[in-house]
Amino acid sequence: MSTEELSLSTSFDGANPQTEEGVRRLGPADFIVTPTQEEDNPNYKFRMDTLVVNPSNEEREVTLRIEWNDPVYMEPRHHVFTCPKPTAFPPPAGSLRGPWRRVQGRIAGTQVLVAFTVPPGETWVSLNPKYSYTDHLVDLDNRRRKPELNVRSIGQSAGGRDIFVISAAQAGEGRPTILIEAGNHPYETSGAYCIDGMLDWLLEEGREWLERVNAHFIQVSNPDGVSGGWCRLTGPGGVDVCHEFAASSDPTCVALRGFMEELRPDVYVNIHGWMYNDLDNFRYYHREGARFFAPALLEEVGNTRPRWRLENYEPEDPPITNHWYAPLRLGAVTIGFDIAWNSRTDDNMRRQGARILEAACECAVTLRG
Repeated sequence: MSTEELSLSTSFDGANPQTEEGVRRLGPADFIVTPTQEEDNPNYKFRMDTLVVNPSNEEREVTLRIEWNDPVYMEPRHHVFTCPKPTAFPPPAGSLRGPWRRVQGRIAGTQVLVAFTVPPGETWVSLNPKYSYTDHLVDLDNRRRKPELNVRSIGQSAGGRDIFVISAAQAGEGRPTILIEAGNHPYETSGAYCIDGMLDWLLEEGREWLERVNAHFIQVSNPDGVSGGWCRLTGPGGVDVCHEFAASSDPTCVALRGFMEELRPDVYVNIHGWMYNDLDNFRYYHREGARFFAPALLEEVGNTRPRWRLENYEPEDPPITNHWYAPLRLGAVTIGFDIAWNSRTDDNMRRQGARILEAACECAVTLRG
C-alpha cells in the first residue's frame, strides 16, 4: 500500500462505524462505509462519524459510498458534513466543531455516494456535524475559565462517564430557573450546538439576563450513547433516556431525574434533532409560555426561514418522558424543539440556540412575575 493512499479512521471517541470492519477499501481513495446501529430502528438510523486521513502534502479527492442497508429514509441521508480536524491540541474554543461544510450526495439504492476534496491532514466526515464526549470535555475546560459559569457533575452513566451541568446561577431566592437539555438521543447534535450559541449569547449580548435568571445547561445528557457512537439508546440493550426518563433505574436516567427534581425549573427546554430536509418541529403544552418562543421560530436560516410544525399533544398519563414529567410532576413550562441540520450551518444552529434562550428568559421572568 502506498504511503500516499488515503485512509479512514474508526479509532476515536464516538466513531461510527466503530470498528475497521465497517470500512472497505475499493481503491486508493474510494471506500464503502457501513454505519452501525444498536437496534433495528430506521427512525434513528442517522449516525455516521468517520475521519479521512490524507498523508500527502496536497489536496486529494475521496469517494465514500455510505451503505445504510435500509431503503427507509434514504432521502434525509443524501449528504455529509465535513470539517478539517485542527492540528493543535488542545485546540482553541470552538475549533473542534466547525466550520462544517455540507456536501451533497447521490442516492443509489441503499447507498449514498459522496465525492469531495480533503486537505492534507485529517478531516472529520459526519452525517450531522459531530459532537463527541471528548469534544464536550474540551468545551467544558474552556467554559470553566469563565467566572460567570460553574461546571459540575450531577452523576455518572452506567459506563462511568460524568453527566455535566453548566450553570449561570447565583444563590438566593426570587430568580426564575431555566433548564436547557440536549443530547437525549446520541445522533442528535443540534442541541449541543444550540447550547454553545446560548452560552456565548448569555455571556455577551444577553449578559443582562445573568442578573435576572438562573440558567442551567446539559449539553450531553446521554454520554454513553454519544461516546459509543450509537444512535438512540445508551448502547446495545440500553435505554432511551428521553422516553424512559421517569421509569428507568439506569444511572443516567436516575441522575437526570434527580437533578430535575432538585432544580424544579420554571422553564424546561428539551432540544432534539431530526432528519427532515425542510421542516422543524415545535412542541408545547403551556400555551401562554409557548407564545414567547414565536421570535425563535422566525429566525432566518441563511436567506430563508425554516418551516415549523406546531404540536400540542394531549398530556401523557402517566408522565414517563421528560417532556411530560417536567410540567405534570414539577409544574414547569415545557417546550420541545426538533431541529434539522439539513438547511443549517453550525453558526446558524448557534444563533438559533441564542434566540431560544432569549425566549426562555423572557418566558421565565414574565410568567414568574
